[in-house]
Amino acid sequence: MRPLQRTALVLIVPAIAYLGAACERTDTPTAVRPLASMVAPATLLVDDDLMQCPTAQYTSIQAAVTAAGPGDHIDVCPGTYTEQVVIPTGKDNIRLRSTQQWAAVIKAPPVMMLDPLFVPAYTIVRVAGAQNVTILAFTITGPGPGTCNSLNYGVRVADGGSADILGNHIKDIRDAPPPPNVSGCQNGVAVLVGRWIDGTTGSARIIGNVIDSYQKNGPTVDNAGSHAEIAHNRILGVGPSATIAQNGIQVSRGATADIRQNFVSGNIYAPQTFAASGILFFGPGAVFTDHNTVTGNDLGVYMDNNATPPFGPGCGTPQGSMIAHNRIRSSTFDGAGLAGLAPCQVTTVQVAYNKTDQNGGPGASAYDGAHDNAFDNNSVEENEDGGILLDDADNNSVGNNQVRNNGTSAGDVTDGIRVNQLSMGNTVHDNHLRDNVTHDCHDNSMGMGTAGTANNWLGNHGETENKTGLCTRDPDDASFETTTVYGWDPAYPWSDAFGDAVAYDWATAYATIDTDALLQLLPQIRAGGIRRASASPSP
Repeated sequence: MRPLQRTALVLIVPAIAYLGAACERTDTPTAVRPLASMVAPATLLVDDDLMQCPTAQYTSIQAAVTAAGPGDHIDVCPGTYTEQVVIPTGKDNIRLRSTQQWAAVIKAPPVMMLDPLFVPAYTIVRVAGAQNVTILAFTITGPGPGTCNSLNYGVRVADGGSADILGNHIKDIRDAPPPPNVSGCQNGVAVLVGRWIDGTTGSARIIGNVIDSYQKNGPTVDNAGSHAEIAHNRILGVGPSATIAQNGIQVSRGATADIRQNFVSGNIYAPQTFAASGILFFGPGAVFTDHNTVTGNDLGVYMDNNATPPFGPGCGTPQGSMIAHNRIRSSTFDGAGLAGLAPCQVTTVQVAYNKTDQNGGPGASAYDGAHDNAFDNNSVEENEDGGILLDDADNNSVGNNQVRNNGTSAGDVTDGIRVNQLSMGNTVHDNHLRDNVTHDCHDNSMGMGTAGTANNWLGNHGETENKTGLCTRDPDDASFETTTVYGWDPAYPWSDAFGDAVAYDWATAYATIDTDALLQLLPQIRAGGIRRASASPSP
């Protein structure tokens, strides 16, 4: 198992001087150029109506992209650009920049051209094989014109392309019906990197964006060979919705990702026949998820490894993944969960140093034969359906967690740490438990382990148990305080790593979103008798 570590965010890009909003250019766009390595990048200027920048050479972004050479800079003046933009192979290192933050609006046109991939789709901005493209400080917006499948993606990276998607406001990537009851069709993904069903891959850094009012998903990374770094974003679903189960972030079908310092909220499906998710891993590769704040979703951070046909190529390969230092609260169901039916059981994943509180389900959970995982050093408090649950989960380690005030009085079905009958070979050790209902320590299994269970309970401090010997009271075990830092840092200066991005006033832009108020929301009330609901990944 990969040892717990905190990986610093390292963003390496070429240094680029800030260009401002100047409206002058000295070279002729159509002139023969020397080799790119011998000259500075050309700057192409775009203005839709030639009012803000009357000397602009182009009135559409696509015209500038078509004229640009590799490495050129395209500055886009304020205005509304009702068009689709495609950056194809051969346009490597192009930088697209709104000269004023969110003032250049790329809007889905009423009649759109389909992407030329296996499954036809409508996309506003598509990176089609170009490498190291930058898309900075735009508003990218729908909606599509129809009631179903009229707008699939806001930004798409495909055909092996790569992009930095930085500081944009990506909104209303949906069909025409407005929030909260958007169309129930499974399109409307704000950012898509790769896609299994299309046999395409991509890579991206998705950083510092505000992503809201999408129909199905926020940032989504799909297919083995695809990778994304998703960091410092504010991702807000439309929930509660009666029509669709959304996902704030999805990593799926063998894709890998580093996900850190995001705020994700508002992904709630009111009927509860399926569950929306804050962060969903569906048959992923290795994923590293740390210092996110995930609040007010159906599922907080959830891994379902069962991406088998027809929904995916087969079981994921998440071994060595880590979910750490997150703040997960107010989920309708589980806070942090691992699941996946045979033969796709989750194994060797570390869930550590998280604070998971006030969720409607268990604070942390393992299901469906999940084995050889570690739940360590988590703070688990005030979760309605218990603290930590092992339900048909084997050979896991649950240690050094602080578990208090979890459970409800509706029968003996919730506890601080609860191990259900089919779970065996688990080691539950050195946990600190208090004031949980029904018991601090509870094990329904039978075997040759501690107190006649099929598991080993060692050194746990708690006051109540369903079998003598699972935990003992320690009069000196009085402190549940910790110096651990959970969740995101909303003031982190991500833009310092990008030359052009540092010039914008991000603090003022982000201040329009009251994340503190969202953090105070209580979980949705679960429908009678529903204790667990299946996730709903984007196809």
